[in-house]
This record gives sequence, C-alpha cells and structure tokens, in this order.
Amino acid sequence: MRYQLQIEGKVVTIDERKIRLLRGIKRYGSIKKASENCRIPYRTALKYIKSMEDELESKIVITKRGGLGGGGKTRLTTTGERILLEYQKLNYLIKKHKHVNELEGVVKKIDKSKRLMIIGVDNIEIEVPLDPKVKEGDEVIVFIDPEDIFITLDIHKSSVRNIIKAKIVGVKVKNGIVSLKLLANNLHFFADITKYSWDKLKLDLEDEVYIGFKALSTAVIKKI
Repeated sequence: MRYQLQIEGKVVTIDERKIRLLRGIKRYGSIKKASENCRIPYRTALKYIKSMEDELESKIVITKRGGLGGGGKTRLTTTGERILLEYQKLNYLIKKHKHVNELEGVVKKIDKSKRLMIIGVDNIEIEVPLDPKVKEGDEVIVFIDPEDIFITLDIHKSSVRNIIKAKIVGVKVKNGIVSLKLLANNLHFFADITKYSWDKLKLDLEDEVYIGFKALSTAVIKKI
C-alpha cells in the first residue's frame, strides 16, 4: 500500500519498497548495495530517489565521490532521514493496536467553515478534521484507536460528533481491559473499555449499544 507523508510543507508518496531502499542506503552507504540487498533493480532505485526528490523539491541522498581507488559514500540528507522518521510514526499509529480500526471510505463533503470532512464508509458517515490535501471524491483510510471509542446505551447530547449504533459480537478480557468487537451495518469496530465500565453498563454479548468517538481522535490518510 502507498501512503503520502507531509515533509516540510511538501507531500511525498512512499511505499514499503522505497522505505526499504532508504533504510538500505542508510545502512550500507551505497545506493547500489542497498538496491541489491532490497532486490530492487539499480535503475528502479534511482527512479525512486528522483521521484521523491522531485516531489519534495529537495535532495534526500548525497553521494561523496571517492578518488581513483574508490571509497565513495552515499548518505541520507536531513530530508531523507525525516522520511524514515515520519514513516516510523505512521507505522506506529497503524500497528499501535492489533485490532486498530482501519476504515476505507470516500470524502463526501468538505465543510471549511467547521473545518470538517464527511467520510462515507459503507452506509455510515464519519466526521473527521479538515485536511487541505484532501478533496471531495478522494478515497481515504480513517484510523481510530480502540481506546478512543466509548460505549453508551443511548444517544445523549455531547460534543462527540460520531455516534453509531452497533452490536457487541466479541468480548475478550485481559488485565482489567475489555476488548470489544462490534458490528455496525457491515462494518466491524474494535473498542477497549475498562472492566469497571463493562460492569457498570451491565453489558453482555449480543447487546445493542452506541459507539462514539470525537472527530479529532481520528487520523486520515489519502489512498493513492
């Protein structure tokens, strides 16, 4: 899967192959050695580097040529290192939870006055923060941390914009945390609540509940 990272006001398209190439250059100090170890053709590796540099309008690698006996070395620039750092942060977000909520949808509406976007996911609409790089009709992925989802038995007035009716279809308890699997229309959500909340709400498998999460608790990535 390809993602877009924002680096110093510019957007660069990356995927696992490009990241492996940059990591290889950092490790071996050579584009050729990095491409060989990553099993990426050398010409393709050069194209990857050029495409990222063109998008960022900045060098991501610097090659210091050696003398007649060789000894040249290639290293990542600060911008190249920043790509790896931002990807690491993105990867952490995605893998923070084994069952992170990852929802694919389409931007249906943009409300600049409220700085919000409406994402259509299956038959559900989700409000997320405005992203200037995203426009109506774009396909996106919405990430929601299970810890940011709360459970309620009825709808009540609050600042939370996303309230969705769901059914509890799976329950696991570990170290005082109850991990729930919920079904809303055809979508599965995962939520982590405390055992105290589970007992207080008198929840059980197959119960119908409402799940809620704030727009600001979501992360959105544009699909490429």
